[in-house]
Amino acid sequence: MAPAASPGSVRARLEKQRFGTWLRLAGLSFVGTALVLMALLIFQETPPAFEVWVAVNLALLTVCLLGSWLVSAQVGRQLLLRQHPELAEALRTAEALHRNPAPTPEDEFFRKQHLHHLEAELEAQPRALEPRWRVPVLLAVAVQTVWLAALWWVPGNPAFLEWRDGPLPEVAGSYRLLFPAYLERESLVLETLPDQLKVPRGTRLEVMLEDRPDSGDRSRLEVPEQPPEALQWLEQQGRWLAALTPAASGTLILDWERRKIPVEVVPDAAPELLVLWPKLEHIFDSSPLPVDLTATDDHALSRITLYYRVEQTGEVYREIIQAFESTVSEHQELYSWELSGTPLRAGDNVTAWMEATDRDTLMGPNVARSEEFQFTVESLKEFHERLLARLWEVDEGLRELLGFLDRKLIPETTEQERYLEELLERIKRDMTWDPLLSDPLKSLVRELQNRLEDYRDRRRQAGPAS
Repeated sequence: MAPAASPGSVRARLEKQRFGTWLRLAGLSFVGTALVLMALLIFQETPPAFEVWVAVNLALLTVCLLGSWLVSAQVGRQLLLRQHPELAEALRTAEALHRNPAPTPEDEFFRKQHLHHLEAELEAQPRALEPRWRVPVLLAVAVQTVWLAALWWVPGNPAFLEWRDGPLPEVAGSYRLLFPAYLERESLVLETLPDQLKVPRGTRLEVMLEDRPDSGDRSRLEVPEQPPEALQWLEQQGRWLAALTPAASGTLILDWERRKIPVEVVPDAAPELLVLWPKLEHIFDSSPLPVDLTATDDHALSRITLYYRVEQTGEVYREIIQAFESTVSEHQELYSWELSGTPLRAGDNVTAWMEATDRDTLMGPNVARSEEFQFTVESLKEFHERLLARLWEVDEGLRELLGFLDRKLIPETTEQERYLEELLERIKRDMTWDPLLSDPLKSLVRELQNRLEDYRDRRRQAGPAS
């Protein structure tokens, strides 16, 4: 004899039946959702993007899953009642006996007998509680796969559009691209537009057709977050002309050709400017400053200008280094900035920079600015006089030291020697910056250094200081 069925095993079978019913309902609803979306795709004039369709599809599938689960228990009972009424009645009785505990031994005996009878019924009809869910689920997977493939391929396929809307009308015409004047480029005439357009900002697209297309009003330029710009047709000498100037990247829809052409509008970039300022320890009021500069632009340079500001007064001056009349996209130069020809004077604290501009007369000009260069203007005359004064100071100091040797009086002169040596080192360092220093004076520096060394040797030979 088969063991009696327990209430727990009955509930487990009912849950399994509900799960199978849920899979069956979900599979059927998945199939219906895909078929509805495919029908919408066919009747859409301009189908949304692939990502939008996928998002809508996933949202509908989520709703189908939740709705199927909510109604699966009730639908499962109705199916069982319609197909196996005796088994459905026995299951209801078993649930009622489980909810109401047996008050007497006779009732308990009846409950066990009923469960034993229910187990026999379930063994006799093993598939009664197993809905046919596998076929709907496999069908749903297949239909969803076909739907996603069609979604990816169909909207841009000319064969699909021809099947839906009929053959393309034969419209003779041409296209012309008029570039901005600052580019100095000739217009470009095309028999047909390419699959993708990349044009500079300010480019005008003209469409010239022999006959006005019936669907011409639906042709437009779509730019994200902006209202679409429709093609406006004008009749000129028996032909139809429409024109637009894209201000930003978007999609050009030519309805009579059933084409979507991505249009990338490229703004004119600012020039690139690299300036290498000189690294000088002293900058005099008559110094020529060598400035290495390189300027480039994606189309054409217009001007390179040097600006400098006197910090004490705030006054700004400028000098035009280069002004280009022809189309020049790259310029390199070692510019000599002659301070003697500027209003700068000794003592001025100066901040200098350069700017390069392009020839964008539409949205520009675009400007590139270099790093700032700060320096203080020194007087060359005063610098030269200070250098000469140090030379005479060293000469007089050495004469005094050599006088001690002549009088046979040799005091302690270490501090004086060290001071004179420091002065000579400063003179040697500064003399490289002084263009006014003559060759005899440069030779005097070497002579003074030799005289200092000679004094030291003679003092050591004379013995300790008295």
